[in-house]
Amino acid sequence: DGDFFLCLTQCCFDQACICQVATPTGCGDDGRFRVALNAGISGRVSVELEAPDRLRAVVTVDLPEGGRGALPDVALGVAQSIRGQVVDLRGEPVAGVVVQGRPIPDLDEAEPWRRTTAADGTFVMDTLPPGPVALRCEAPGYAPTVVEAIAPQDDVLIRLGGLYDVRGRV
Repeated sequence: DGDFFLCLTQCCFDQACICQVATPTGCGDDGRFRVALNAGISGRVSVELEAPDRLRAVVTVDLPEGGRGALPDVALGVAQSIRGQVVDLRGEPVAGVVVQGRPIPDLDEAEPWRRTTAADGTFVMDTLPPGPVALRCEAPGYAPTVVEAIAPQDDVLIRLGGLYDVRGRV
């Protein structure tokens, strides 16, 4: 359906780089899609496939010069969701925080699941496998925070503590 999301990234394995190589797009009712890659894209390209309430898939292909190729058919299994809110120590919502999720144990995913909190601090990850997930948040002015949740779960509360400068002599 029209809620399908496709994101293409180019992965460089000899150096650390991930960059978007095409504009995210949707697919037709038949599940097919066509993407125009940014100019000059070739080599190893990873395609991230996401659809609400379905497991995410990442497919890596080698594209020849000219950037024309095809992906194999992919079946996306049923997923679970985690819904929650990020707040500061006073309980005030924190907007714009990137929440990263990784299953426990780690499934060797190339990339964590990522969502950015809304103005009211809420987030939804709806393409997760069932079971335990480590959620990590980092935001300027706050200490990095990791909490565990179990997908499906609708009431995750992540409290971010402030960072403080400590000065003194030893």
